[in-house]
Amino acid sequence: MYTLKQTPIFRNWFRDIKDPLAKILMVKYIEQSERGMLDEWRFVGSGIYEMRVNIGEGYRIYFAQGEGRLYLLTGSNCKTSQQEDIEKAKLLWSEYQQLNKQIKKYRGSNE
Repeated sequence: MYTLKQTPIFRNWFRDIKDPLAKILMVKYIEQSERGMLDEWRFVGSGIYEMRVNIGEGYRIYFAQGEGRLYLLTGSNCKTSQQEDIEKAKLLWSEYQQLNKQIKKYRGSNE
């Protein structure tokens, strides 16, 4: 079981999707992933995974795993920007990890 965390970037992207069937399918895949069923995901490097939702325009969700959590980073509905979207997800994950290290270091120095 995983705890789900969403970035504001992901949340805004998902909110703006107009295709209700695509949204339903994405929610289904995300819920399955929360339960550890990662069948629809593939590793794309630097700790980032891609979920492909083959409906309509062909949607992708980029996420990372860590400390029992799934971090939904960003999404895409355009095959032509796939590599750019992967790089964006890698950058978001790297920034999150750096911030998390700083927070842990700060908390450790104040205990």
